[in-house]
Amino acid sequence: MSNLIYSVKEIFTDYLNDNNFNIPEYQRGYKWTKEDAKNLLDDLEKFEAANKDSNSFYCLQNITIVPEKNILNVVDGQQRLTTLYILLSYLKYGIEKNEIPEFKGKLEYSIRKTTGDFLKTDLITNNFWNNEVDPSKSKYRDEYYIREVAKAIKDWFALHSLSTNTILNRLKLIVNKLDGKAEETIFANINGGKVPLDGADLVRAILMTKSAKEKFAEFKSIEKTNEFRVRMGMELDEINRWWSNKDVKTYFEQFLPNSTENDTNFNQDNFPINLLYKLFYEIYKNQIKDEKGKTLETQTAFSFKFFEYGTNFDDNSKNDYYEMYQKILSLHLTLKDWYNHQQIYHLLGYLVFNFKENGVSLKLIWEIWNNSSTKQKFIQSLKNLITEKLLNLSDQKNKNQEIDNLKKQITSIDSDWYDSNLTEKLLPLMDVIHYLEPKRTERLRVDYFRLADEDKEHIMCQHPRNDKNEIITRSKSEVEKYLDSLFKNGSDEKKDTEKLDELKKLLPINNNDEVSIEIQEEIDKELHKYCLNSIGNIVLLNNSVNRSYSNALYNEKVTRIVSEFFNPKVYIRPFTASVFLQKDSKTIKDNWHWGIKEIQENANNISKKISEFLGWENK
Repeated sequence: MSNLIYSVKEIFTDYLNDNNFNIPEYQRGYKWTKEDAKNLLDDLEKFEAANKDSNSFYCLQNITIVPEKNILNVVDGQQRLTTLYILLSYLKYGIEKNEIPEFKGKLEYSIRKTTGDFLKTDLITNNFWNNEVDPSKSKYRDEYYIREVAKAIKDWFALHSLSTNTILNRLKLIVNKLDGKAEETIFANINGGKVPLDGADLVRAILMTKSAKEKFAEFKSIEKTNEFRVRMGMELDEINRWWSNKDVKTYFEQFLPNSTENDTNFNQDNFPINLLYKLFYEIYKNQIKDEKGKTLETQTAFSFKFFEYGTNFDDNSKNDYYEMYQKILSLHLTLKDWYNHQQIYHLLGYLVFNFKENGVSLKLIWEIWNNSSTKQKFIQSLKNLITEKLLNLSDQKNKNQEIDNLKKQITSIDSDWYDSNLTEKLLPLMDVIHYLEPKRTERLRVDYFRLADEDKEHIMCQHPRNDKNEIITRSKSEVEKYLDSLFKNGSDEKKDTEKLDELKKLLPINNNDEVSIEIQEEIDKELHKYCLNSIGNIVLLNNSVNRSYSNALYNEKVTRIVSEFFNPKVYIRPFTASVFLQKDSKTIKDNWHWGIKEIQENANNISKKISEFLGWENK
């Protein structure tokens, strides 16, 4: 029993001899809360009151250590051990009890130097305990939790009492000392009665322990190994912070297949770096190894096993873990560069959000990246890929003909774009083009690379309807006014005149006569075929805004959309706003107007801008 169970006093004195406890780099930071500390002290108080027999003891579960020269690496139990260190500090320097043994410097924090320094210099002083213990003064996350627990301990003793003997001699821990064992294996598989480790913890452990040993195997230097681990730990923490950005996560989650995205063993909400690990897997998943170091031909499931044996890219099996870390770091820096680059951000976002189900994958993009000698060539390749996906090309021989066909379809205002899925691809592309105009630094919102909470909205609406989407009965003069406005200044005078006359012949003789619902529906049907379903008459519009004004007239829509454009709670696409404001109109108008001429101009503008952007002009 004496070889397994040790009192708090023995843990920090006789058991250590000339050694120190060390919290390794792959561990999590300190995260006990004030409630955790209070519960421990409450339990000890109840234990002391109920057990007067000095032979009984309170067991605070276990700690697991792996010796390494003059330090004992704590691979399990660091939270309990750190809390006991804080408690002893209060007893020695807050209450100033002489029975407390010297323990200064007996707990090191390789995981974070700043935490170790705080434990060794600030916490173990009379000044710290004799003044207000204020967690809000913390500079780091670990320090905040340490201060919070310290304050909870100090506040508890202000109202309660607990003998020093109970804390030093009757509070005990089980110590598992594992000689010659791989730390990362213990860390990954140990069961101390706590929540299972996330994949991020396991990958961190295996990278930091194995990589350091591989890199400094020749030197056999503990100092260099530990320094390397500290640096890697800081790098992984910084990487995790970058991936915690909400927009970054939303953007890159689209790069994952749906089958990988929701893997619960690698929770990317709690550990954002897991998203990077999943992306790494998508690129290199066919290079996974088994326990014998043999590369498997296929790999379908994402799991910790992929990282367990490293990855061998240079035929040198002695540096597989360090090489894998370098590849992960390189991928992170590349993805960060893509995200921060104005053109690449928009082109990749557009491609992945719209064509993931049509063959656009991170692996494909990565191959294009590696085959591009410059960023500009990479950008051009992305534009070429957009062309292929828009045209759904299966044969490059027909590319020019397909481009011509699409341009003709865009500019022909009698083409039906309202029910076409391609409309939902082309209109977001117009926003991408807007943001990639020279000197623009703003960005398209991450969730608007594709159709979001939006409707496809006719700019010039059909006949007004009520809340039940039923056509409202109107007089002949009202319908004529609507038709005259629509056909005003038409682009094809003869064709438009003939169509207008044809529609007016459907109307009753007298101006005050009501036009039946059946006639209005027939006129609507003809107009949709003639021009209203043209892509030049369609925008994407926030559905709450769109449905709030139903089939209002054009001028009413303009007024509402302009007001919403400056409302931060509603996102109006820049292309939608520019269309309603007629920014690309060839003529400056005193009054807003939308009819066949404007529909044609807008359709031509869409074709022109997409053609120039994707390089179709000379096809």
